[in-house]
Amino acid sequence: NIVFTNQGPTNAPANASLTSEQRQYISNAARRSDLSASLVLAWFDYLLKHREDQAEPFSSWTRLALTNPEQSPTAFQIRQEVARWHYQRPPVDPFGADVNVLVDYDRLPADHYKNNGFAFGLQPLKLGALIWSNDPASPIERVVERSNSHRDPIWAALKERPGQAREPGALGKYVRAGQTHRTATFTVTEGPVHVLLRGTGHIYAAVDSHAVLQGPLHKALAKQFTDKQGKLQWATMNLSDYRGHRVHLEVTGTGNVPTEVMAVVESARPPAIPEPIRSQHLNRT
Repeated sequence: NIVFTNQGPTNAPANASLTSEQRQYISNAARRSDLSASLVLAWFDYLLKHREDQAEPFSSWTRLALTNPEQSPTAFQIRQEVARWHYQRPPVDPFGADVNVLVDYDRLPADHYKNNGFAFGLQPLKLGALIWSNDPASPIERVVERSNSHRDPIWAALKERPGQAREPGALGKYVRAGQTHRTATFTVTEGPVHVLLRGTGHIYAAVDSHAVLQGPLHKALAKQFTDKQGKLQWATMNLSDYRGHRVHLEVTGTGNVPTEVMAVVESARPPAIPEPIRSQHLNRT
């Protein structure tokens, strides 16, 4: 049984996908395990209803568990489900037809995920992944609602050794070592580039690997963003002067809040903040 909350549903509708005999059997099994019978019944009903919904985070687990009740799934079946989940595509474009998506963590090849240090992890967090809390009584903080590059604030404790040399100019005003994520490289075609993110930190647009930002020269290549109480925001950089150039972004997280990069797009103006993918399926209590 997978249970993400200690509170069962209130005024829940009848579990139409289960017969009365099945509901009684599950309720008895739940009580023997000291679990909430109503909550376990709600999970069974939910998983059965959405077992073929490819956007549902638990669909792969449900299909494997229900393939054959007499035997465990084979290694081949498990590999198939894992591959399908890793490479599935969102059913709709969340940003609109007039938006050019430059970096998408749902589609990012593994060898294109690069960081300075370990603060942003070894791979993106995928839709449906769990973010753990520091509270043993409530170990799951939330479920990832959109694939992203995630910086765990535990790495904020890293400090520079005294006397460390930094880059000259704007890039030397904050600690980048060990706290920076590098996006995939893209070509600027129009100019306004928007980064969907949350948290606190800095963005540096590395144009043709240029790294000297002194005075007003190339000032548009550096941007600071601040936390909006954990809400998603667009950070916009006007790279119109660098059309046709190859660019990657270096996002540095700062402070004691998570920093997450969801996407990089190019459009005349920032798109609307997209709704979390299948957020109605993710119980964050």
